[in-house]
Amino acid sequence: MRKFLNPMERFNKTVLIIAPTLLLTVVVLFGSCYKKYEGLSLSLAVNNTTLDLDTAAGSTHIMVYATGKWNLAFKTATSWATLNKTEGEGNSDFVLSYQANYDTARSATIVISRDTLVREIVINQKGH
Repeated sequence: MRKFLNPMERFNKTVLIIAPTLLLTVVVLFGSCYKKYEGLSLSLAVNNTTLDLDTAAGSTHIMVYATGKWNLAFKTATSWATLNKTEGEGNSDFVLSYQANYDTARSATIVISRDTLVREIVINQKGH
């Protein structure tokens, strides 16, 4: 003789069968799409390739995005601007400080290198 289940028992039995299957499906679907965010990963890049400065003295932060160690220097010696460091690693910044300009407009170039990669930042400062 066949036993008939009341509606509540039938519902509980169905949930016990479907719930684990549904949970496993969700875990497999979303688990396979998971990729850890690793941040910005660039071989070598900068947030600005040209800086146009007013005549007043000041300083500015420049961001470097890199996957390893990098070096920086002025392309040619300059007496009116300085860098707070000559090397860095990974995603980091450096500070360019510059003096007021009471003469004609002037410019300088910062060279950032990592292995064989090179990026340049041209700095233009207005004159009086």
